[in-house]
Amino acid sequence: TISIATFSYYLNVGSTTAPVTATTYGGDLIIFNTGSGSVTGVLGAGTLSVGGSFRISNTTATYTATLDNTVNNSNISVTGSLVVGTSGVTTTYGIFKPGTGTIAINGDVIVYASDASGDNKIDSTGVNTPWTITGNVTLSDYWVAGSSTISVGGNWDSSAGTFTYGTSTVTMTAFGGNKTITTPTSGNG
Repeated sequence: TISIATFSYYLNVGSTTAPVTATTYGGDLIIFNTGSGSVTGVLGAGTLSVGGSFRISNTTATYTATLDNTVNNSNISVTGSLVVGTSGVTTTYGIFKPGTGTIAINGDVIVYASDASGDNKIDSTGVNTPWTITGNVTLSDYWVAGSSTISVGGNWDSSAGTFTYGTSTVTMTAFGGNKTITTPTSGNG
């Protein structure tokens, strides 16, 4: 267990991939690209457990930080929220490739908006990713769901983004109270 408030992987240029250890992080986990080029972090074998929020983003305009779980398909558990991209910054990009590992998010899933030069995206192209999300889904950019099974306990808002559903199944699991589903007026929602 890595027991600090925030642990950051600063992926850097020099190679196109970097290892990210699948272990228990007691606080927040951030995957950043700090270099002048796009870099992919490959999640190692095992179980990734994050005691806080889990963020995939970039600090340099026009480049992408990608976390790829398609190599080892590790299970991922997050006590807080999963955040892809950065709020209010549309020129830096994050991509999460969850693979076929089980993804359990006890908070929200947020994919922030990007500009036309890149994407913030959850990408399950061609795979079935089993998701359990206790909180809300706020999609302001892209989620390619493939054949995933997605369980959502909160609200769903993809009105500012694109949810490409493929053959996926989304189940709204909230009991009691009013929950909302908001989608775009046209296209994939």
